[in-house]
Amino acid sequence: YTTQTANLLKMKEIVLRCDYEPVITDDYDIPDDDTRHYSLLLLHSCKYAIFDVTVAGGQYVEIERAGDYGIDPLLVFSADSVSREKPLTSGLKMLGRDNLRAYRDMETDLEPLIREYLR
Repeated sequence: YTTQTANLLKMKEIVLRCDYEPVITDDYDIPDDDTRHYSLLLLHSCKYAIFDVTVAGGQYVEIERAGDYGIDPLLVFSADSVSREKPLTSGLKMLGRDNLRAYRDMETDLEPLIREYLR
């Protein structure tokens, strides 16, 4: 998931511009063996959740638990070609999530998706 750091930082900027406080687990000093526990605690304190599912990582646990916390998360992925409609990851099918939103450009595609979600 760390390969998506640039995307996460850009998403963080967008959320800040929407006057919300972004919560990214990497921004906290968490022991490696407690990452899952603390990421769920952080998620539990949120009203909204945005996950980039372009690359598979630990976000699947949080996506699955978001509903338990009353959160309907926004799931986005980078579509690197015009014909690509789904992320390259396959684990989302088991979560039963089909509300994936593609973006090709962070500014022109992703920012409007995030703004709409946070309204």
